[in-house]
Amino acid sequence: RDGKAGEGEAQGWSHSDFDDAAWPSLWLSEAENTVRDWNVIGPFPNRDDAGFETAYPPEKEFQPNQKYPGLEGNLVGWKRYYGNEPRLAVGRGNIWLETAGGPFDDTAQIIQFNRALDFANESWITSYALTYLYSPKAQPANFLIAADNCLKVWLNNQPVFARLRHPFWYEMNDNWADRFPVELHSGWNVVLVKVGVGRGAASGYYGFTFRVADNQGKTLRGILPSLRPYELEKASHQDRDWRWYRTEIPPG
Repeated sequence: RDGKAGEGEAQGWSHSDFDDAAWPSLWLSEAENTVRDWNVIGPFPNRDDAGFETAYPPEKEFQPNQKYPGLEGNLVGWKRYYGNEPRLAVGRGNIWLETAGGPFDDTAQIIQFNRALDFANESWITSYALTYLYSPKAQPANFLIAADNCLKVWLNNQPVFARLRHPFWYEMNDNWADRFPVELHSGWNVVLVKVGVGRGAASGYYGFTFRVADNQGKTLRGILPSLRPYELEKASHQDRDWRWYRTEIPPG
């Protein structure tokens, strides 16, 4: 739980007999630090992996209000994907809607195109995701990206990674992710990710995970993601919130 400085002590959050049943559970893994908010667009054709080399319009420009011919000639446009926001899902028997997802969902770290894009459950398709990363200084970093079919990545409009494969088995986590070094500029950096799928995704998810790390694989601190670049205020001296964790000792 997050709270202002001193709030946790005042509420007894550090006491062993404090009732934390209403607190959400959190997986203490670096995977919790994936970038969750993206602009997404698609799908575009990818028959027999032809989309891997085909440069569709999102590779040439980012026009948030523009639409382009996509799969089967349908017009597609950019949509906003908020990975931490709960969503409504159809309940059993298609009778009611139930809330699913959110920041503590088991798959919250995965950007799933089918949540935002039409026809994203089709086969032989490709889609794009774009976000901005603010770096307080020019510095080296590592991108960790898991995607189980074709994958291309651009940083500041320059290609930095490409890989095409159809694995028999794949899992959407850091253990399966591709890792490659990049150089971040001081200020805003634009990241474009292209993910294609063939007959199906071995992981069961059409999407990807994305994390910015140092050379040891730890999440790089001070990196701020955003759907759009904006003017950042100068560093404030105000007290920051504290995050509290409670766990059983021994765990479980």
